[in-house]
Amino acid sequence: MMDEINKRKSYRNFSGRKIEEEIIYDVLEAGRLAPSCYNNQPWHFILLKGKDKEIINEYLNRGNSWAKNAYAFVVIACDPETDCNIDKIQYALFDCGLSVENMLLEAYHNNLIAHSIAGFDHEGVKNILKIPEKYSIPVIIVLGYPEGNEERKRERKDMREILHEGGW
Repeated sequence: MMDEINKRKSYRNFSGRKIEEEIIYDVLEAGRLAPSCYNNQPWHFILLKGKDKEIINEYLNRGNSWAKNAYAFVVIACDPETDCNIDKIQYALFDCGLSVENMLLEAYHNNLIAHSIAGFDHEGVKNILKIPEKYSIPVIIVLGYPEGNEERKRERKDMREILHEGGW
């Protein structure tokens, strides 16, 4: 298994250290290259780095105040109408999730930590960043270098709890 998948955790201890531009754009490029239904690519990325990210700090939920220490935020915006809608299933959020996962793995590949959050005032962020009305913001990626060691146990369900071979 890939090291980035095996070691990935949603750490919260960010140093605030500047991320090299090339690495930030590698992370964004990884998101851009994600697969999507009929190649519709419903995602848009709003990059906020350094002091620019402070514009949305007040919109983070109190439980995500740790995110303010990170160097960058990538706000993910998507328009569900621009992606596949098959049998009443909107694929836009799934496709955005694939894009986010690519970015998380590229971040870990570059010795960064990345943590996706949904705990924020969605309308407030949308308004302050002037994101068009038809778009939603499913997640913000918090991106940065780690600060010290963070000892958090990674917990996952056992494979026997989620795998159904040959049917449910």
